[in-house]
Amino acid sequence: MSETFVFDTGPLSAFATNNWLGVLKAVVGKRRAVIPDAVVAELREGEAKDSRIGAALTADWIEHRELTSRAEQEAFADFSELLVVGDRNIGEAGVLALARTMRATAVVDDAAARKAATSTTSTTAPRCGCCAGRYGTVC
Repeated sequence: MSETFVFDTGPLSAFATNNWLGVLKAVVGKRRAVIPDAVVAELREGEAKDSRIGAALTADWIEHRELTSRAEQEAFADFSELLVVGDRNIGEAGVLALARTMRATAVVDDAAARKAATSTTSTTAPRCGCCAGRYGTVC
C-alpha cells in the first residue's frame, strides 16, 4: 500500500460528522494524508451546513495541496473529462489527479470515481464499511 492517502470529501465528511477523525488518524498512522484544493473547497461548503466538518479542515495531520504542476493539471483534465458534470465530481477529479501524480492511494466513496481510477491504473483504498451508513455505499 502507498505511503500517501489522498482523501475525497465524502469519506472525510463522514468521519468528521461522526467524530471519528481520531480513528482515521490512527489508521493513517505515519503515512501522509492529503486533500486537493477542490476537496478543501467542498469541505468548506459542507462546513456551512454542518460545523463538525470543519475539523477535517483544521486537522494538522491532513495536508492541503493545490494542483500546480503540469502533470497534476494534465491528470486533473483527464479525470475531469471522465467524471465532471457541471459542478459535480470536481473533488473526485482532484483526488485522482493527485493520487496518480503522487503514486498515492485515493480514498473515494463514489462508484464513478472508483471506476475512473481503475480504468487508468490509479490505486484506490480497499473497501471499508465506514461510509455505508451515511451514503449507502462503502469507501
